Amino acid sequence: MIEDFYAGDAERIAKEWDAAGTIGNEPWLTAQLDFSLHQPPDWFDELIGAVCRELKMSVLTREQVLPDQLAGDGEESSAELVSPDFVNMLGGLNDDAVKRVATDWVGDQEEAALPHLQNLVALFRRALEDHVAVVYAWSM
Repeated sequence: MIEDFYAGDAERIAKEWDAAGTIGNEPWLTAQLDFSLHQPPDWFDELIGAVCRELKMSVLTREQVLPDQLAGDGEESSAELVSPDFVNMLGGLNDDAVKRVATDWVGDQEEAALPHLQNLVALFRRALEDHVAVVYAWSM
């Protein structure tokens, strides 16, 4: 499964991604990250839970974090808006909190997962700095 995160204009990301199934290194993108880590299907739900536990709040659902499908059929592919609240939550974590989230998220595989999570946090932070959307896109 291909999984990517993009920061930029959500409408343009969705349009370009829907046409090609991926987006190359385009100058109009604020940031992009290949997150195809071959994790179990529920990896994103587990990450959401770890972030919420770190922030000592009720765990959000995937539907709350990915509220709008922008492109794709939802069966074999999809491009979904990441809620601004979740972008703020993950992007607002300090570096020590990111390490704790990684441990909670993947347990003893934290060392391998931490660089990927740090890259994702960096993308979310960049989106916050530039006041742009984050889109999660995947395809089979």
